[in-house]
Amino acid sequence: MRPLLLRVSLAAMFFAHAWLKIAVFTPAGAAKYFESLGLPGFVAYLTMAAEIGGGILLLLGIETRWVALLLVPLMAGTIVLVHGKNGWLFTNNLNHYRQGDPSCLAWIRQLDCASG
Repeated sequence: MRPLLLRVSLAAMFFAHAWLKIAVFTPAGAAKYFESLGLPGFVAYLTMAAEIGGGILLLLGIETRWVALLLVPLMAGTIVLVHGKNGWLFTNNLNHYRQGDPSCLAWIRQLDCASG
């Protein structure tokens, strides 16, 4: 039961971030934000695809260890470039970077879980 709850929670986290980029900031706006970070704009589209695709695979329990491992660069990039200074959804002005800690711990735990 716990691996299922972990997978659903992580999928929801990835879906929330993809939805924010698509519905609130728009894909073009997300691309401009990525460019402001010094990344090519197309990385925003790859990120949204990884968030949606990874979320779906985690939700369905398909190759969860591999999916979690393949999401390492995404998580590392967001920790270093965005959330370390701006918070979990980076829409807040309070700089609560520690909001992301539970998400990161859950994601790391998923690396160790079976598909359950």
